[in-house]
Amino acid sequence: MYAGSPPAGDRLAGYLQAAVQLAAEHPYPAVLPGVVPPLARIHLRQAVHRQSPTACAAESTHSAVPADEAFGDVARPTVVVAEPGGGKSSLLRMHLTKVCERWLGGERREALPVIVHASALIAGPLADCLARAVNADLPGLVEEVPPDFFQQPPAAGTHWLVLVDGLDELPEPRDMERVLRQVICWQKTHPDRYRFVLASRPLADWLLQFGEDITLYELQSFGPAEIGQVAARWFRAFGLAQPETVAERFLAAVRHAGLTAPAGAPLMIAMLCQLHAASPAEGLPTCRGALYERFVELLRERRRPIDPTARAFVGHGPVAVAAADRVLGELPEHLAAIAHQLLFADQGARTVLDMLAERVAAPGRVPLAEWRRFLLSALLSTGLLTATAGGHVVAHRSVLEFLAARHATRSPAVRDAELRRAFRAVRHRGLGAPKGVRPRLSQWRPCFCPDLPDSYLGFIIDAAPVQAARYLTRLAYGSAGPYGCWFVVDQARLGTGLPAGLLTTALRELRLEGGHRSRPPHARVVATVAMADTWAELGDARGAEVLAGLTANPRLRFAERWLAAATLVELGDTRGVDGLAALAVTRGHAPGYRGAAIKRLVEVVGIERSIATFRQAIADPSVKKLDRVFLAILLAKAVSARAGGEELYTLATDLDLAPSHRAFAARQLAVTAGDPRGVEVLRSLVADSGLRNRLIVIGDLGSCPGGPAALRKPAADATLPRLVRWAARREASRER
Repeated sequence: MYAGSPPAGDRLAGYLQAAVQLAAEHPYPAVLPGVVPPLARIHLRQAVHRQSPTACAAESTHSAVPADEAFGDVARPTVVVAEPGGGKSSLLRMHLTKVCERWLGGERREALPVIVHASALIAGPLADCLARAVNADLPGLVEEVPPDFFQQPPAAGTHWLVLVDGLDELPEPRDMERVLRQVICWQKTHPDRYRFVLASRPLADWLLQFGEDITLYELQSFGPAEIGQVAARWFRAFGLAQPETVAERFLAAVRHAGLTAPAGAPLMIAMLCQLHAASPAEGLPTCRGALYERFVELLRERRRPIDPTARAFVGHGPVAVAAADRVLGELPEHLAAIAHQLLFADQGARTVLDMLAERVAAPGRVPLAEWRRFLLSALLSTGLLTATAGGHVVAHRSVLEFLAARHATRSPAVRDAELRRAFRAVRHRGLGAPKGVRPRLSQWRPCFCPDLPDSYLGFIIDAAPVQAARYLTRLAYGSAGPYGCWFVVDQARLGTGLPAGLLTTALRELRLEGGHRSRPPHARVVATVAMADTWAELGDARGAEVLAGLTANPRLRFAERWLAAATLVELGDTRGVDGLAALAVTRGHAPGYRGAAIKRLVEVVGIERSIATFRQAIADPSVKKLDRVFLAILLAKAVSARAGGEELYTLATDLDLAPSHRAFAARQLAVTAGDPRGVEVLRSLVADSGLRNRLIVIGDLGSCPGGPAALRKPAADATLPRLVRWAARREASRER
């Protein structure tokens, strides 16, 4: 096979058939054994919002588009983000199924997908990584594929579309960054051979560092109508009579249990549908923790046990058999402890299998390799974990949190200690100040700032509802300020079980806090934002109107307007974008505050639209000339050095500006934007007799890269004053 030739036909056909077979399976382990419908029979297409840092004004939109568009927009690596259980893996598998089936039918115009776990791409050439992952993950392959199978396009005029799942599941942050940077490099190096789509949970701040190199999409949850459609598909697959009618009753039960919002996640609705089909008369759990508890118990009952340990270890004596039996009996406790360690302790390169092997050492006469094979089988037999191509055993993020919460509440003493750790996180801090910005003294108030993930805390609350009730009651009645009430509201959205009437109390406190004249202005705004956010989540238009009014209110401080605008943006209201843009370009705010607005603006609308916003403000004749220079500096520092450099050059050569302002712009052009044209402008200003103090310009030029060399000509210019020539010679002598 010569370079550039397509893969052999028989081998390609074998890959396509094995890929379709794999994609029919559910990507998450939380599926009850028995009648498991193919993924295609129950999958409902979701929508996405494009939130790429590279999106231009015409492309950046808050309207939802079909998720299939994420696979067509692959000029740069595309990252699809969603919360755990949000449908990322199912989306990748369904695309794999559709395209591979079309290729099998003879339509070979699209990019051919190949799905791998992110752990398979940590080290090695891409073709080797893909071949290794495919051979390990596709059991239906008749013949292993060699690395050269992926070293050329699958067919003339097409390319490979590498679907990378589980980017956020890599144990080390540096591995996540390494994989994403490798993906960017691979696509830039071989754009005619490879394109990439990656799946991850939301990591906005971390993903922002990749800027123009990636495109970002957010996968949307299902609404009530879509939940009913998905449920009908599940019940039809289970063979229930009148599935649409059953789905209507199911949807009513979901509303009655208060689980409508969490049921919008595909994983949650899959679990709920299976529980409802297994025992329709029993009713659904009324909180997320009880749902996971019942599902795990049902999964344990229905899972097929692994090979009897007596048969596997009888040749090693009764001690080995007893040790294996003990492992199986204590496996739930071991898994819970390991999950807690994975969430809250850095494990380095240790895998789940390594951690379990450390907790249960091999009996003396059992070879270590055989014991580890047994432990791996035991882990996979739980139905809560899956194995990746790299041999790692991984669990779903929400499953990890549930198991970790079970470990943290395993005894009254441990449970009480964890509750104290979680709910005594009330400290004085500046409410609403953007990250990295020191708040004003008047903003410091008691605030609930838990260091633990909200989802994990929800499982803790569900596991210890009586003990957690007194902590939640204090928060709902405002003991920790509006953020305490907001925490209660967010827990209700997650599906956490709350004491009767507590959500109503928290909402009432937020309303009172927002209208209480004796409260500090910022606390009132925070409470109003929380209340408006809740209204908007419930579909009440008053929420967005209140937030828009806060964003545009010039009497409020920056932090208050920023909080309202950022909340509007999260709700998909374009007025939030306008508010962020106004805050970013309005002078009078501290640089750190304006930087926070710029950062959020870039996250939402992308680089190009942010540049356009700044250019419009710089060109505004009502803006003072020196303020225009400061806006160009902000543009260069916080958005785009290239675009900011162009604006600074325009200002530095604008004869309508005072020479001192031109000199300031030129120095920033050279230092901030790294543009050598700034040095040339400064050199020309040295000869400008209209500049009051040319010595300052000479000093600035001497501190710029390449500046001392540029001063050699003014130092020898006899037409310049003696003092100017002396200063130029002095700065020029510093050149190394």
